[in-house]
Amino acid sequence: MKIRIGVGTGGVSATAEALAELVMGLDELGFDSLWLSEVLTGPGLDPVVGLAWAASSNPRVKLGTTMLLPGRNVLRLAKQLASLDVLCTGRLLITLVPGLTHAPERDAIGVDPKHRGAFIDEALPLLRRLWAGETVSHAGTAGTFRDVTLSPLPVQQPLEVWLGGCRTGGCPRCARPKRRPRDAS
Repeated sequence: MKIRIGVGTGGVSATAEALAELVMGLDELGFDSLWLSEVLTGPGLDPVVGLAWAASSNPRVKLGTTMLLPGRNVLRLAKQLASLDVLCTGRLLITLVPGLTHAPERDAIGVDPKHRGAFIDEALPLLRRLWAGETVSHAGTAGTFRDVTLSPLPVQQPLEVWLGGCRTGGCPRCARPKRRPRDAS
């Protein structure tokens, strides 16, 4: 059994110097992964931008992000994360969450908390289909697009997604077995 240990940065990665020091020291300290979380109202760097930089600075460490899914255009997110997986040569780890409990962050998302679970249920199958190279059309709260085939595709096939949350309503969603892209509607 292999035990992997990653490090999350919190707000300490808010400067180029701090992130550089952390990324360079990960190997020496024996860490397996670097995690940048998305907090819209906090001091941390945007995780996609920060991890793209980290990918070029450390060719070994896995790169993880915890991102808010509700309120996003699913096509734009699919493109961003596929591109990031290409730039880091398949080392991307993704966790998507419905929101945060901190009031300023909760309000900044712009999606009513009662509708966030439904947004994830709509968006996640679309992400998986786009990353699998399918031609997808969709009109809904997660975006509107017609006959789109994503390019570039992620290096990892399939690009694995973990779901997170801190409310009991999201537990069944997190525990559902992963469906193949063709099985998703």
